[in-house]
Amino acid sequence: MTKLILALIAFPIILVFAWEAVSTYRTNNLCDPGDHIIRSEADAIKQAKIRFNRARYGSHGIAGHLDEKPELVDFSRRGDNCCSATRSRNVFGVIGWQVYLDGETVGEPTVRNVGVSMVLSNCGAVFTRDSFITAEPNSAERSGKP
Repeated sequence: MTKLILALIAFPIILVFAWEAVSTYRTNNLCDPGDHIIRSEADAIKQAKIRFNRARYGSHGIAGHLDEKPELVDFSRRGDNCCSATRSRNVFGVIGWQVYLDGETVGEPTVRNVGVSMVLSNCGAVFTRDSFITAEPNSAERSGKP
């Protein structure tokens, strides 16, 4: 009788751990069509530059200046210091890439400074809950100086 009770208690626990293990494996290793497993920091940065527009936009709230998500951003104008990426694992074993991008808008009447903080899965999928983009006017435009 006690073995039956222990089995009834253990089965749901084992089931939850098995489900989590399968979910972690799928998140880390099974990519959508056209995606691939991120192999390096440079690859994570490249994927973030492609997918930056999937991040949530944070309003700057500065009156008189454009306050909407930018469509085109040039991350190369900042040189080698534009971007960084760090690989980590959460408590469930899911691999995440924390990527920071710094650039400027392109094709707008006034240039805005763009900052992007993104978390990508190991396959490059954007974790939108943890990914943000901001676009603020540069300090010269804010103060009214040319």
